[in-house]
Amino acid sequence: MTAVFVHPLLLHLTICSQMLSRATAIFALLLLTVLSVHGVTVGNDSPPKECYKAPVTAVSDPNVVIYDPDAPCGPGRAYIHNAGNSVPGAPMTAGAGPEEHKYIAAQFSKEVTDSLTHYIGQCMVVPQGGRTVATWRVNRIACP
Repeated sequence: MTAVFVHPLLLHLTICSQMLSRATAIFALLLLTVLSVHGVTVGNDSPPKECYKAPVTAVSDPNVVIYDPDAPCGPGRAYIHNAGNSVPGAPMTAGAGPEEHKYIAAQFSKEVTDSLTHYIGQCMVVPQGGRTVATWRVNRIACP
């Protein structure tokens, strides 16, 4: 027998669907979709855990850029780890600078994401206008 995970809110909506109007049910499902973390898998975790011991890699959905603002790239710049790729990008090692780095996954327009694919593994100016979809930390020694 195969176990199937059903999100508790989805299960509740299914049970209450006879009492909800169709418009209300659609709105609730859209809200669930917006509130869920989409776009990034770190290691084997989606959504990401709070902290990882280095090294770890991540994959992202199209239009999601993963970057490290704590890398020693200079003001307004960050190390790009992935940009819309479903294959692992540059490993997250927290290799220079502080022992622990905060990583950010942010959704951008297709044009911005496509322009950053050439900079995976390099420092680049952090684009403006992204929507953060997840954050996590990577520590060179261990997670507290």
